[in-house]
Order: sequence, then structure tokens, then C-alpha cells
Amino acid sequence: QLRQHHIQEALEIFAGVIARREHVASLRDAAECMHRLGKNEEALRFLGRAKQQESENPYVLDLESRILEDLGQLEPAYQAALLAAARDPANAHMHNRLGVIRMKQGLPAKAIDHLLKAVELDQDLFSPANSLVSAYLDTGNVQAAESIFPQLTAKARTPSNSALLKHTEARIAFSKREFETSRDILKREISFDRNVIPNLGLLVRSELGLFDENARGFPTIARVALKSALEALGKIEEIDPTNEFIPVLRAQIEEHQAANPAEPTRKTPSGSALSSSVRTSSESGRPLPGLPKHIPPSLHPPPPTTPRSGKVPDSPQPSASDVPGATEVAP
Repeated sequence: QLRQHHIQEALEIFAGVIARREHVASLRDAAECMHRLGKNEEALRFLGRAKQQESENPYVLDLESRILEDLGQLEPAYQAALLAAARDPANAHMHNRLGVIRMKQGLPAKAIDHLLKAVELDQDLFSPANSLVSAYLDTGNVQAAESIFPQLTAKARTPSNSALLKHTEARIAFSKREFETSRDILKREISFDRNVIPNLGLLVRSELGLFDENARGFPTIARVALKSALEALGKIEEIDPTNEFIPVLRAQIEEHQAANPAEPTRKTPSGSALSSSVRTSSESGRPLPGLPKHIPPSLHPPPPTTPRSGKVPDSPQPSASDVPGATEVAP
């Protein structure tokens, strides 16, 4: 029943088994059901009972790590995953989870060894290879990220993998200051309603990169790029108005607006100053199911870089979630 996603029915079966006799496996499976039903505190209580019988069962610890990660308790999640990987060192998924948690903690350099181990253990898995590319980008090693990308392409076998692959391709182009390439990839993916929120976040920054390149020599093109960045931000606000990185993107746009004083500004309902010529349009897209719940990498604050003109605000560099999200949640 659990494998067929009949969660409530599976939980009733496991509860009946537990009522007769508590087994580590049945307690763990019941906790899995609770977790999928969103009852994480109850799931942790089941796992606590399982750990009383077998304190270092790797599958119990792995589930505990996933639940703690969902609750935002990243360091306890990391410690549980570390113990799980020690008990089952040949399990690529567990090493991948360690890398993903480190990425969520904003420690990409510490994620790399975990992700390399996961890739070494299972060459076919997409998730650790994609997270490894993201970690390399976040640490500024674009060359290493590019060298892995052809292998990553061969591992993308599902629609979700393909959507993440395109976002990663756009991130690589962005990191190489190929802003038009990045923009074109992102707009195409958004038009197909794929990975919409992370793609819009990176699109904002790609358009700002184009603004930087053209502000002095081609001001009309720069204004078009700035307008597109504003429209992309407006779509994020419509789809996910509580996204905590909206203010970061808005501040970046307003910084660039200060370098383009030709057009008057107005205030939006959310309080941001927008060009008077800009209107945002509605967006029906939603992120793909199973994509990261944490903040996608497109929406993280970047370090500055030097624009070609040398006179306008710096274009941002992408860094992770995630990160999405892009970092991704391990299976």
C-alpha cells in the first residue's frame, strides 16, 4: 500500500502490526506514513520508539534526517544523516543527503566531498551530480561545473530531471556572463511551465546582467532588460508572494533603476519602486512537484562582479540553495 501511495491504508496496516508487537521495520514504516501525511512530530515519536530497539538503524536515522530537514533543523538533520551514512557507507542516497543538507546550510564547499562520494557510489543517479554542479558554481569553480555537465545530461531521464538540467545549464551560462543564453533558456522553460519560480528568479538576474552590459553603449536595450527583470519579479510576487527572497531581488532591481533615472518610478502595492512604464502580467505556472521546498539558488544574494562598462551596478552571480532550488532534495 505504501509503495502504491495509499498512505492512510498503509498506516492502518502498520498500526495493526505495531499493536500486536513493535518491530523496528513497522515503526519506521509507520513513521514514513506519518511523514508523508505531514505529521512530522508524530513520525519522530515513532522513530524514537524504533531507536529504543535499535539505536543506529541506518534507515531509521535516514528518515529522521529527512524529517528534521523538513522542519528546518538542519544541523540535527546533518548529524542523523552522518550516522546513517556511517552505518551504511555504500548507500549513495545517504551521502547525497549529507551534501544537500550542507548546501541548504550555505556550506557548498563542505558539500562537495559528500556529493563526490555519492556520484562515485552510483554513476547513474542524477540528483547528486546535479547538486555537485551547483556546489561547484557556488564556490566559483565554473570550469569544474562545466566538465561535469555532459555526464549530467546523460543522467536526466525524467521530466523533473530535465527541468532541473535546463536550470543548471542556465546557471552555468550566467556564471560565464553569457546572459543572453541564460535568458533564452529560462524564458523557454517558463513558457512550458517548468520549474517556474527558480527560473524566474534567475531570469531577473540574467536581465540585470544584460542591463549592466548595455547601460552605457545601448541604453534602450538596457531599459528593455530592466523592464523584463521587473516583469519577472512581478510574476514571482503573484505566484509566491511570501517568498523571503523577493526583497533581495527587489533591492537589486532598485539599485539598477538608480542607474537609469530617465523614467519616473511608482510604488507597487508591495512597496517596490517600479518604472512607470512597467506592468506585470499574470503567470499560471507552478513549480514542478518534487522540486526543492527550500529557497532556490536563483534567489540567493550574490557577490558583485565587474560589468563590462565599469560604470553601472554590478551583475549578480548565482549562489545556492536551493536553491532550488540548483540544489535539490535527495530522494
